[in-house]
Amino acid sequence: MVHRYFSRIIFIISFLFFPRFSYQHQQTPQPQIVIDDLGRTVTIVQPLKRVVSLAPNITEILYAVGADSILAGVTDYCDYPQQAKQKPHMGGMINPNIETIVGASPDLVLMSVEGNSRLDYEKLEKLSIPVFATNPRTVEGVLKSILDIGKLTGTSPAAEHLVAELRSQRDSISKIYKQRQHPRVLVIFSITPLMVAGNGSFVNELITDAGGMNLGAVGKGSYPLFSREEILRLQPDEIILTSDIAFSPDQLIQQFPEWRTLHAIQRNTVSIIDASLISRPGPRVIKALAQLAQIIHK
Repeated sequence: MVHRYFSRIIFIISFLFFPRFSYQHQQTPQPQIVIDDLGRTVTIVQPLKRVVSLAPNITEILYAVGADSILAGVTDYCDYPQQAKQKPHMGGMINPNIETIVGASPDLVLMSVEGNSRLDYEKLEKLSIPVFATNPRTVEGVLKSILDIGKLTGTSPAAEHLVAELRSQRDSISKIYKQRQHPRVLVIFSITPLMVAGNGSFVNELITDAGGMNLGAVGKGSYPLFSREEILRLQPDEIILTSDIAFSPDQLIQQFPEWRTLHAIQRNTVSIIDASLISRPGPRVIKALAQLAQIIHK
């Protein structure tokens, strides 16, 4: 009798304190389906544990949405935020080290259509490594990339909050500056050859939002090549150089002495902007917009 009593007590205690596997179903991870900017359907079983970024703007997005803890590798050019420099390097953007990427055992590789090569994309696919491609060509495209990466990495709430803030900031800046005069602006990304921001680039949209008129929009392509004579003919009111091609406006005169007659040179409206800020379609895109607006309307 006593034996049966204690047996019953032990059974009740074990029932309360030990997992009831026979009564619970194991939850299986739900697949996340996202369409990338190449129109491919990418299916990811979350949660991801290891992600490799092959573009600086993608790395910035991963940090901005709080997914940096699963970032297993970056390119040699991923330098923002500072912590990104400490991540394992996978090589350059156009020449990533495929063996190093494979050795990192990624659940997903994030690539950029503009910065990475089709050949590397195909190599990774042949190795059965999931690849997601981004190709933001407008400000909305940048915001879409943030939302997509949020879905893929299980950080959608943070991504949605960030996008809402960026949209609000963009609207505020655009309302202020679109009502003002529209100076003729030229953003130069390369001096030899002369390459400027064109109509198909997100920078063109930033210039317009900042209340400027992009002279580079008359060229063909996202980043058209101009001759020095064409720029003399266009007569920009404002010239903006990226920091990776010049550290002083005087360098422009040294390279092109005939440009002394340009309105921008005579009016001393040649400025320099952080190259990583203006060239990366990432979460700092609205900060780039704010700086452009200040430069154009100073």
